[in-house]
Amino acid sequence: MALASCEYMIVFTEVLGKDALEAVIAHTVGKLEGAGLVVERIEGHEVLLVQAPLRLLEKEAQKLGYLKEIRGGQGDVLEFVLTEKTPEIFENYHTQGFWTKSEEAELFLSYLENVEGVQGLEEPLRTLSKIARNSALKVPSSLIAALRIAGLIETFAPLHEPRTKHGLWEKTRAQLFSPEDDLCEYFGPSVAMYFTWLNMFTAWLMVPGFIGLCFFLHMQVSSRTVDDHPYLPFYGLFVVFWAVCFLSFWKRRAARKSWGWRVYKSKQDLNMPDMVRPEFRGELRECRVTGRQQRFYPRWKRMVAYGVSVVVTGFMLGVAFFVMILSLNLQGYIDGKIVWEEPLHFPTLGRYAIPGALFDPNQLEYFGALAFMPTIIHVVIIMHLNMFYRKVAEWLTNNENHRFEEDHANSLILKRFLFESFDCYISLFYLGFVQQDIKRLRLELISLYTVDSIRRVTLETVIPFLLGWFATKKLEKKNAKDVGKERKGSVLSALSESRMPEYECFDDYLEMVIEFGYVVLFASAFPLAAALSVVCNVIEMKSDLLKLTMVYQRPAPARVSNIGIWQNLLWALMWLAIFTNTMLLVSSDQLTAHFPSFYREAIESDVLAGRVAALATDPTHHELVIKRGAARWVLIIAFVCERVAFLLALLLTKLIPSVPEDVATEIRRHEYQKSQALKEKMSAASTPLHDRSRPRLSTSDFNGVSLNSVNSRSPTMLSYRSELSSTYVYANTDTVTTSVDAE
Repeated sequence: MALASCEYMIVFTEVLGKDALEAVIAHTVGKLEGAGLVVERIEGHEVLLVQAPLRLLEKEAQKLGYLKEIRGGQGDVLEFVLTEKTPEIFENYHTQGFWTKSEEAELFLSYLENVEGVQGLEEPLRTLSKIARNSALKVPSSLIAALRIAGLIETFAPLHEPRTKHGLWEKTRAQLFSPEDDLCEYFGPSVAMYFTWLNMFTAWLMVPGFIGLCFFLHMQVSSRTVDDHPYLPFYGLFVVFWAVCFLSFWKRRAARKSWGWRVYKSKQDLNMPDMVRPEFRGELRECRVTGRQQRFYPRWKRMVAYGVSVVVTGFMLGVAFFVMILSLNLQGYIDGKIVWEEPLHFPTLGRYAIPGALFDPNQLEYFGALAFMPTIIHVVIIMHLNMFYRKVAEWLTNNENHRFEEDHANSLILKRFLFESFDCYISLFYLGFVQQDIKRLRLELISLYTVDSIRRVTLETVIPFLLGWFATKKLEKKNAKDVGKERKGSVLSALSESRMPEYECFDDYLEMVIEFGYVVLFASAFPLAAALSVVCNVIEMKSDLLKLTMVYQRPAPARVSNIGIWQNLLWALMWLAIFTNTMLLVSSDQLTAHFPSFYREAIESDVLAGRVAALATDPTHHELVIKRGAARWVLIIAFVCERVAFLLALLLTKLIPSVPEDVATEIRRHEYQKSQALKEKMSAASTPLHDRSRPRLSTSDFNGVSLNSVNSRSPTMLSYRSELSSTYVYANTDTVTTSVDAE
């Protein structure tokens, strides 16, 4: 019996008594072995190692409709079917690489999650709370889902394959960009799609990075600043159109990659319904469409939960805003000189930023490091706020009780992104559009960008790597004598990985999306941001793959065709960038070079009225304010620039197709052949059996096979297609299931 190379570990928690936990583990082992799996328990630990025969995974692939390349089909694909003629149909079927590492892990996960066995757990779970026990026993039929709902499984993940992961790390370390296809083969499309996006983002950043670097060097030579450089507004508009092109071409890249990885429109192509969450709560009722029992949850209850989410999140945003005000006081940005800022001024904090004080921005002690301390304190407080809100967001999202996994994940991502992006951007918006001080905006942007880059590499990679390394060495010494040589490596690896943190792609995506916002939202305030981002992204690629291979558990593969809701958030930032760059143009001195007649030199009364923070002390520089009556022309200029930029950006999105022409042709041909095959099946099903006199292939030879994507040009498949088109009937026609939202 050939076993698949993938191995899953199941680590149980100790929330039950010893006897009850042993009963649960024994029950789990019995059910998994009864399902044809190979199960081994690590002696002295509540850890199971599970392997699957390759034949079981191939049956799962047939059930899910995985697409594999056919012989002589010039790259054409067919839904996998397991028959005697499988080696004749599919290219490289008997080779080791026919099933990738990630496909084996995907199929294994799907099979494990469909192993039933809830019955028999009533007695071991009697000590749990009534809610947890009922949720685990009455809602799912899946054994793994029931144990996770009951809180009995601490870790459920595939084990790393040491040789593969080390080879992947060595290959990545030796080149600039990440190997996308190799990542897909090992980690699956979800992880590979992130690195594909990061590769493209980094490559595309080189263009605005080079132009921004030229602007920076020109400012050094010409003694100009971001506040009065006459051409920086054009750089801001250029970055906006760059962002439009980047996001449009990313959709094309994602379409090409997802088609090449056979996951394009995965739900439709793989006939996979939306995943209903095991944790979904509701009253059991008969569905009016299918006649089956389904969980029902009233819509009004979810609306109430949405209201709670809005109120709680709004309160937390208020806390984050208050922290930002305290940070700006500590940096001396809010000094109470402007009348309307007096309620926001805290002299106790502001005195630390006055000239000669501890956090004086101009002090040079310790190489000026103390000037960064307020920003560091702000970042640390915000980091703890984010950690706290993460738990709050999870509670709020669970309270909303979404039926489907995708809705639950999107709701959670949206909450956390809004809160954490608010933390990152609110001080920048305050300095840029409330105080209208581009110099302070630039200083704050540099401080936040630098401190946050160091923080994420240190906390997410360096420290976890060192802690994991020491824990592994300690574990090896402790267990070296207790494990047989033949299984020593696998067992030690499992015990080591069970103590590793679980990988979550949210933080990686969030960091890059926030960085995208830094680059496009405030382009004219910090033209060097794109160039610095190229360097930071290369480091981010290496650190992300280092933590994926060495620091974190191997994530369970997921079949995705794009980057999901993050794509929508990137587009939202791009459209917002049109407004922010236009406002930076009209709220700074950048406009004075082109329309000097609209401005006059500021006087003392302008300071008292809050039009400027203070009069200029440099005799070569003058603070300027808009002349009386000229404000409407500035507003008209801002409105026209914003509208024109918006319309041009919209035009670009329409002119750039979201799918490359060759990929679109393949998809159309794929869909056409699916529809033709369906017509032939229906025609064959309507023909009386006694009229079919000529010899035919047995339907058992092609049980469950679909003819979609069979290439009519393929000589190997012509005979199969003609034979099957007249004899094919669905093998599983007794039941047709439809995913219906019972709401």
